[in-house]
Amino acid sequence: MKKLLLLLLFIPLMSFGQDFRKMSFGQSVEELKETYPKIEFTVENEMGTVILSHEDIVGALDTTVGYLFIDDKFSAGVYDFDRLNVFKSADDRYKDFKSIQII
Repeated sequence: MKKLLLLLLFIPLMSFGQDFRKMSFGQSVEELKETYPKIEFTVENEMGTVILSHEDIVGALDTTVGYLFIDDKFSAGVYDFDRLNVFKSADDRYKDFKSIQII
């Protein structure tokens, strides 16, 4: 359910952008794997949405990067900073947020 909420929150935001990490909206799962041949993706299926994810570093922070596909078309990209930083204090997580927020 948390992933579905992320999906609903990020699709409107990401739909106005042009690209997400070398992927253009509408590309296929196969094209993602060709773009990143050395990455081992975790694959999940949530209510008809295929989610491929992997761990990475964004803005010096550990994060999970997610690619959401609907009908084999790239529809949204997600950075999930909380999944890998659950043991940080609320203050430290807020400082992380401020250091990477988009202005």
